[in-house]
Amino acid sequence: MAAAERVRSAACRLARRLTWRGLLLVALLVWAAQQALLLFPGETLRDRLLYRVAVIREPSGVIITKKASQLPDSAFSEEQKATLRTVFQWATTPTTRCVRQSTFGGQPYLSSQIETHILEGDRPVCFDAGFSIADPTRPCVVYSFGIKDDWSFDDAMARFGCEVHAFDPSIGAAPERRPSGVRFHPVGIGRNDHVNVYGWRIRTLDTVVRELGHAQRPRLSYLKVDGEGAEFDMLSQQLLDARGERALDKFDQIGMEVHFRKAPETEMEFYSRVANLTVRLRQRGWEVAESVPNKIYNKWFHFPGLDKPASHMFDMLLLRPQRV
Repeated sequence: MAAAERVRSAACRLARRLTWRGLLLVALLVWAAQQALLLFPGETLRDRLLYRVAVIREPSGVIITKKASQLPDSAFSEEQKATLRTVFQWATTPTTRCVRQSTFGGQPYLSSQIETHILEGDRPVCFDAGFSIADPTRPCVVYSFGIKDDWSFDDAMARFGCEVHAFDPSIGAAPERRPSGVRFHPVGIGRNDHVNVYGWRIRTLDTVVRELGHAQRPRLSYLKVDGEGAEFDMLSQQLLDARGERALDKFDQIGMEVHFRKAPETEMEFYSRVANLTVRLRQRGWEVAESVPNKIYNKWFHFPGLDKPASHMFDMLLLRPQRV
């Protein structure tokens, strides 16, 4: 009883000392905790913990939403709206699941405008049975298009034991082989072989596979594409142009950042092509295992035909298990 009285007495003294300033401080701490745990659309608590986000996007802690088009929704036909729904449903709806998944690479995103500990450049890799990377008796070969200044994924896959080929025509001179063993090629990926207006060499996936001597290999492990829109040029050449050796069929995993376009009133030809690509991908056995809205860009858009705003950039993992 004496102990209980002492506890009760201490609690009363603490309550008397808790002035309005103390109450305000407690309220601010509670508010800060709520903001720190606020989840954004499409984000789970696992994402928040995995990427160790401290302060992200805007200081207000919310996604900024804007209209994707200057025209009202009524200016778009039902067919056009259905096309946009097809594209964004594909990009936001996983159709398969990887049980044994790991993340490779990633480095903190640096921003001069906001404090952030977001990890970017990381890629999911599936180790379920049926994927060549999960079979230690098979060689692991990774193609990585789009480097800029982030080699973390490439180096991590090389340390894992894979033969890694990294491609980027925009970063100038770089060693042909990094200390990790990654082999660098100053080449970009596209719909046809050409030299673009910047003087960059662009090659199709078929050409790259042939030039690296992999045309006779039945399987390649992983294709990463982060080319600011080049992903759809590559897929168009492979799936729509009705020519080429379909080098894409050699891979069983694609990790790519997809970039959709704003102002759909002028981009419906692009969206029709992407909608067609999603159908062709499913026909060839490609399923969406993961799709995460871009963690850096905080603006989401109201697209005609969609019932809620969406990001126009997604980090996706596509899987196509191949049985031996």
